[in-house]
Amino acid sequence: ELLKPDISRDKFGVLPDIVSYNTLLSATVRKNDFEILDEALSLLEESGLKRDIYTINSQLRAAVTRNQKELSISLIDDVLSSPHIRHDFYFVDNSIIPLLDANRTKDVYKLIYDFQFRGNKDRFSALLSTLVKSDRHRG
Repeated sequence: ELLKPDISRDKFGVLPDIVSYNTLLSATVRKNDFEILDEALSLLEESGLKRDIYTINSQLRAAVTRNQKELSISLIDDVLSSPHIRHDFYFVDNSIIPLLDANRTKDVYKLIYDFQFRGNKDRFSALLSTLVKSDRHRG
């Protein structure tokens, strides 16, 4: 309710920003409350605010959880093709399994390679762990 512009403006004198939406989206994904997630995404679209990597991470995590393979790949492709959105660890980690399921191994290697050499070597092992788990899941 508080993300609806008229309610937030009347109650608090402010309009929700992208951080407000991202906070709710992240919480709904953690709780697997996809009804609220879908409503919040609809309100975000109506607001005219632009999605950022945090918004897309929540959408991607929800799509993966819901086994929405086409949506997962579409979100990944949106980020990979955008010069304005820089992916982060969570995006890379959530992209591995959908990309492997789509037989896009080269994209997985590129994401991990690019991420590893951006000074994030401490998280590189976590990404490799996701790859290993994915391989066990398949075989």
